[in-house]
Amino acid sequence: MLRITAATALALVLFFPVTATAENVSESASENTAPQWHMVKEESSIIFNAKQMGSDIRGRIENFEAEIFFDPEALSESRVTVTVYADSINSDYDTRDDTLKGPEWFAADRYPAVTYQCADFERTDSTAEDGTYLCRGELTIREVTAPLDLPFRLTIAKDNGKNVARMTSETVMQRLQYRLGRGDWADSSIIHNDVRLEISVTAHK
Repeated sequence: MLRITAATALALVLFFPVTATAENVSESASENTAPQWHMVKEESSIIFNAKQMGSDIRGRIENFEAEIFFDPEALSESRVTVTVYADSINSDYDTRDDTLKGPEWFAADRYPAVTYQCADFERTDSTAEDGTYLCRGELTIREVTAPLDLPFRLTIAKDNGKNVARMTSETVMQRLQYRLGRGDWADSSIIHNDVRLEISVTAHK
């Protein structure tokens, strides 16, 4: 009895393929001119929203990580990798969550990580007080990788002497594009194909 909003993924999810080791992070940081930002987990969230036979389902991802190299003045040097741990899906209904983690959905035992990677950024509104951007990335769920565009708003300001970035995004993913929900669950009259992601990330450098 699943009422899910898959994703999240994400999200946007997304909001986000294996978590980098400290050595790899150090190496990758040296290869980027864009500065590295460190996500503040307690101020960041991925929410997913879907419909099951007309009923709303809302859930969240409890455990995800982000490797962020971003500079508004050097978008070509910016990149983001988000790793979402599928066993942390929480829709406040254990039976549904167990189904989501099972073989017809995320198959969390076999594919523990969902990843979103983006290195193609565009500023979409140069007149906005806050930066508005589009991230053209790829979302990988299980063995399926497909494009997912992520529009987002970004503010960067000083907070207690630190540069703090706050990003918010809403986007819609189509779960069947990633073969998310197999067998009987592929019927979009049961679970709608569209899954809306709400992503919020706070990071500092």
